[in-house]
Amino acid sequence: MSKRTSAPKHIGTHIPADTDTPIQESEPTHIRDTVQAHIREQADKRKPKRIPDLTPKQAKFVQAVVTEGLSKTDAYIEAYEHKGLRKTAHEEASRTASLPQVKLELAKYSGLAENTMIEVMEMSKEYAKSGDRDGAAYASVAVSAAKDVLDRVHGKATQRVETTSKSVNLNIDLTGVA
Repeated sequence: MSKRTSAPKHIGTHIPADTDTPIQESEPTHIRDTVQAHIREQADKRKPKRIPDLTPKQAKFVQAVVTEGLSKTDAYIEAYEHKGLRKTAHEEASRTASLPQVKLELAKYSGLAENTMIEVMEMSKEYAKSGDRDGAAYASVAVSAAKDVLDRVHGKATQRVETTSKSVNLNIDLTGVA
């Protein structure tokens, strides 16, 4: 005997999966089947999903983005040996970059870049105190490289500048002014 909170008034009624009220055996079979299917569906939603491993082409795509500094589109063209239109490559690169296993791999490099940024900031404080010009130059290059990795992993933020223009018409009547 299955359980639910209340008797369904019609087939589309929402019935929570973790319920205590028994389904009456006298209810029509299709209602009982619908309720049981709903309970199984809710239980399936709670199961954690396993993220698949990277395919060799996906791994090559990630490496091209992170280590070679290629755009996601160019990385896709290289990793998948794409010969078609660049627009198609761009769309497929976006789809590939949004796969959970690819996102996870890119996130690993994101953490590395973030840690590098933190280390560089700490080192920069020391260099600033000592007045060492070589150290300051190193810090600048390291920060730039870490930002570059983060931009490639997460996509560069779009910078927008909003401008508004207003015009004013001024009519001055100078007739009769002496």
